[in-house]
Amino acid sequence: MTYGPPPGYGPPPGYGPPPGYPPQGPPPGRPPGYPPQGPPPGYRPQPYPPQGPPPGYGRPQYPPPGPRRPQGPPPGYQGAPPPPPPSEPRTEQSVPAAPESSGTLSQDELLEPRSGKIGDLLEGDGSFGLRAGWRVLAVQYPADEVFIEAGLQIPEGFSSAVVGALFTNKGNEPVEIVPSRGLCVIDSDGGVHLAAPAEVASHPGFRDGAVMPEETVAGHMFYLIATELDVRGVQWRDGSDTLTWMR
Repeated sequence: MTYGPPPGYGPPPGYGPPPGYPPQGPPPGRPPGYPPQGPPPGYRPQPYPPQGPPPGYGRPQYPPPGPRRPQGPPPGYQGAPPPPPPSEPRTEQSVPAAPESSGTLSQDELLEPRSGKIGDLLEGDGSFGLRAGWRVLAVQYPADEVFIEAGLQIPEGFSSAVVGALFTNKGNEPVEIVPSRGLCVIDSDGGVHLAAPAEVASHPGFRDGAVMPEETVAGHMFYLIATELDVRGVQWRDGSDTLTWMR
């Protein structure tokens, strides 16, 4: 059976292209019955290569899981030499070299601004708002026998001195540690000597830890002075004030 438009189907009466409208047909230059557009004769499409990773590409190879090896220094690295083997315990210790003198004071500098005698309580202001009260109880010089009994060896040309003192926190806040570093010894030439690090059981030093307001802590400090000199006094210097005790 042949299908076609229903009877009466067609353009309405008077329908047609507008005036001047070119007739439908092949484009200029092509005769009627021109073949449809397409590839030229003999054209063969090139097949596209399959998409995929470039040659040689693959998943990175990882070692199988296992215990990690400890990392070490890079090649050529030279670390510190190994520590020496432990030596046998020594029964005699050596006191470190005597600290250098921190200066020489004149008579006026020794007596100002606050001074007293051994046994007097002197108060002064230190660093960071410290309000200190110091009382120097005794100065023992020479005190070589104290060092020798403790197994300490005194350097040649020096004698030892021991100072016993009391520190009182006169402020309203706790003090983290006794400010004993500022406690010095004055020799007969006016030289000021810092304390030497030493531990003597018979003369314990100041304890570590905070000092509460109005709490008093006792302790000893140790010094090395040339044998031809004498101890003239003790001085505490910290912050704006200087306290001096003369023998």
